[in-house]
Amino acid sequence: MQNESEIKITNRKRAEITGASGIIGFNENEAVISTELGCLAVAGVNLVIDSFDRENGIIVVTGSINAAFYPSKTAGSEDGWLKRMFGKR
Repeated sequence: MQNESEIKITNRKRAEITGASGIIGFNENEAVISTELGCLAVAGVNLVIDSFDRENGIIVVTGSINAAFYPSKTAGSEDGWLKRMFGKR
């Protein structure tokens, strides 16, 4: 993979992410995924990681998906949003 990542959300119930290299954090309301383009946050309700194909870099998240975004890359911001998402203090 060469700095490519794609997010395909179907009916707000299934997100397929390509260019994925790992799962940084996960709970039923958020999934934080490491991609070729940086960290990707998927927010929703009753989220489940259905599959993670490491060889092809594909992760499938299902549930009620409300948002998918790449958090700001400003200094120190990544640590702050991870703490807010996962309740770490």
